[in-house]
Amino acid sequence: MVTLHALPLRISHQPAATLLLGVMAAVIGRSLAFGLAVGLSWFAVDNLAQLPLTLGYQFTHSDLWREASGFLLGPLLNRLPDYIAPPWHTVTQTPGGPVTVTNQVSGFGVMPLVAVSGSQALAVIGAYAILFALIAVILTWRRETLE
Repeated sequence: MVTLHALPLRISHQPAATLLLGVMAAVIGRSLAFGLAVGLSWFAVDNLAQLPLTLGYQFTHSDLWREASGFLLGPLLNRLPDYIAPPWHTVTQTPGGPVTVTNQVSGFGVMPLVAVSGSQALAVIGAYAILFALIAVILTWRRETLE
């Protein structure tokens, strides 16, 4: 369970993973424009990947297709507030007495086909960020520059 005081630290995974994706793509393509194009199209493709995964599950009845949707970066980043933000309660005074209303934080976009815990979402996002950073660093380090 993520506590409220640790929430800003947890949400910082989202821009870090997105930034590292752009850096990795820019290093691979040796162009900032390429990095921006890949970074923007990655999430569109990632979110649309739910459709083939759903069809794969319906045709084969294999849970592999549903489980794979829990490891896509785009839907996890879209729904990250759902997984880690605690609900907050508002008490409203009515003529009949106080009423407590529970409000949930809501993400946007498609949801993974399986239930995902907050710790799994953060672990997958962290793994993507580490992978993107490693690829960018290794390619930059091994790149030959001829003058």
